[in-house]
Amino acid sequence: MGLIRNFFIRRYEKAGYSTLFARRMFDLRYQDLFKNKNASLREKIWAQKRGFLSDKIKFCGLTDENYRDYVSDFDYWRLHPINGIFSRWIDDKLTTKMILRPFDDFLPEYYYNIGFGEIFRLSDCPDELGTTLEDVIRLLQSKQILAAKTAWGSSGEGFYKLVYENGQYMVNNEPYSEDGIIDMVARWVKTPGVAYLLTEYLSPHTALKEVYPHTPNALRVTVMREKQQPPKIISALIRFGTDQTGVVDNALAGGVFSKVDVESGAYHKGKIVRDGLLVDCPVHPNTNQPINGVVPFWELISQKVIEICTYLHPLRSMGIDIIITDKGFKVIEINSHPNIEFIQYDLPAYKNPLCRRFYKSLMFGKQRQVENEKQKRLINRLFRVFHKKAG
Repeated sequence: MGLIRNFFIRRYEKAGYSTLFARRMFDLRYQDLFKNKNASLREKIWAQKRGFLSDKIKFCGLTDENYRDYVSDFDYWRLHPINGIFSRWIDDKLTTKMILRPFDDFLPEYYYNIGFGEIFRLSDCPDELGTTLEDVIRLLQSKQILAAKTAWGSSGEGFYKLVYENGQYMVNNEPYSEDGIIDMVARWVKTPGVAYLLTEYLSPHTALKEVYPHTPNALRVTVMREKQQPPKIISALIRFGTDQTGVVDNALAGGVFSKVDVESGAYHKGKIVRDGLLVDCPVHPNTNQPINGVVPFWELISQKVIEICTYLHPLRSMGIDIIITDKGFKVIEINSHPNIEFIQYDLPAYKNPLCRRFYKSLMFGKQRQVENEKQKRLINRLFRVFHKKAG
């Protein structure tokens, strides 16, 4: 299996996929073909021949007539990294925090970086605190609630909600002892290749908390910038957690989501993914509150998002995750390669003139790059043959 996987990964890399997505390409196609029980073999082959994983048949309603209107999974993966070397600015949350210092009022407070064998203070750590495990406990006792998350990663992966209230500790809503939290943080220090950020925990705006009170209920704003053009908001999505998602609001893990009108900030027609099928969810499944309203502070959010993206001008594609509070909003992370299905689930990307121009331009550039690499490999082979004969 390992030899077969390596063979296909090398082929994908030669076809223009980054190493990360060449590996992901093989793994996801393999899982789809041999482990996905929600589609028939005929459906899987039909979808993959057209560049999609089979779950998109139900999610997007793909047919022979409409599939060309969508940016396919395989085409989108091939574009990675869309932002080239500038992806590094937003690939990890600590770098993003440092680069966006002019917009610090719109970023969470960062207290500690924990990992790679040490604990070190960050810009918002109180002056009286040091860098010991006991100082981390003192911070939690002072703030009463903190967020811990991996420096890189998305979709709520590696997220912890830490609470200290009335002398009791909680981690992701489960009771913990003080020694238990110390042991957990000590493991973060020693875990190879992983760093955790200890930051301010943001509670959602009262209007969003009424829909579901136990998760941040984040807003995802997708921004694109054509060459020599200012950035534009092309899509926005509000997410609500459920009892199934725990302390995060991941839409692919059972969360409810709704498209936001980018002009008015209004949202309605909630959706939820069930057994790979996108179904209507007009009211929250746990609170029975309607998925209907206007995003608080939408005018300020849309204005500041454009300012931030203009400041990050070399970046051309961004999925900006925002938590809206009663006092305003804060950007918690920026994704360089946001999930394409949530950009086009209700409107295929190629039906949007801006998206069509943007993705077609990127794909044309990628194809030229692949063809140039093929020519280089051919020339190198010819030179090796020539030198061998000459020798």
